[in-house]
Amino acid sequence: MHFGTGATAARVVHGGVDDVTTREQTVTRPALAAPRVLARVTHDDESGHHQYDVSKDSVTIGRGGASFLVDITIASSADVSREHARIRRDAQTGRFFLIDLSLLGTTLNGRHVPRGYDDADGTKRENGVETPLPDQARIGLAETIYLDFGVVSQ
Repeated sequence: MHFGTGATAARVVHGGVDDVTTREQTVTRPALAAPRVLARVTHDDESGHHQYDVSKDSVTIGRGGASFLVDITIASSADVSREHARIRRDAQTGRFFLIDLSLLGTTLNGRHVPRGYDDADGTKRENGVETPLPDQARIGLAETIYLDFGVVSQ
């Protein structure tokens, strides 16, 4: 016998007569809350217009690839690195920072930001260099793709 989700059945035999008792039980699961949007990033690339809602403390931007997982995928020429930049939010202060991980550079409101990694014998090692992001900013990737960043008011 099939009783759908939430139903249970007990089969009892009394003096050769089958007696089936069914009891409905409703299981309520708490609804998953939508993640809180902290900031928004919009951009246009070869595949159109895109919007990304930042709801976590670290967001990686780039062309991506099999061993380069990114949150914001950029459809562009190879000038944009597979892992080009990262936006990091300090959970304690709520401030955002930009980290350049690219070969051809990242700009913030038209000014180049310092590279956020050192190259030691062909191995990239992040060096802790971050640039504070203002609440509204224009981020340039290799001066070919531009992203508009904005903190969302709560």
